[in-house]
Amino acid sequence: MAELPLVLVVSPSIPVSTVPELVAWVKADPGKVNYASDGIGSSTHLAAEMFNDALGLKAVHLPFKGTVATSQAVVTGDAHYAFSGILTPLPLHRAGRLKIVAVGGTAPASALPGIPVLADAAMLPGFEASSWFAFYAHKDVPAERIALLNAELQRVGMLPDVVERFAGMGLQTRAMTAQQLAQRVQAEFAG
Repeated sequence: MAELPLVLVVSPSIPVSTVPELVAWVKADPGKVNYASDGIGSSTHLAAEMFNDALGLKAVHLPFKGTVATSQAVVTGDAHYAFSGILTPLPLHRAGRLKIVAVGGTAPASALPGIPVLADAAMLPGFEASSWFAFYAHKDVPAERIALLNAELQRVGMLPDVVERFAGMGLQTRAMTAQQLAQRVQAEFAG
């Protein structure tokens, strides 16, 4: 139904404003830099681990209890960087209280003109960090009913006011058939 791209945020207290600058800064002091997450095993924790692993970064994990606490830690400089859903850090970025340096989704975010996609900025082709929302039905629901529900959900999801409302929350509409959703789930399990 929709996708929420995660964003890579950095503290204004550190001397970086781009992904390459962050990578160089972390590599200059391996193990002395830290990153925050919304908690152990959260999507933000996993995104940071994938990012660190892909780039060979050594940083200390600081788990917090949710997005607000994570963002606050980055704002105050208690954490150097983090991945976050776009909603909480967006007003902080606009106010200059933290820096969003990349969008983890597959496309730039309309709410963040000029902020690059992480896969491009970090030279990590195919890298994606996002959360997504889908509707599921019990396995015994007949295929024709699934098709009917899917068609109606896609129709509603593409209504201009729904698209606008989603965009206002940082969500990007992602209409999929049931088969496309099944393929995405299988790809994420395999990935």
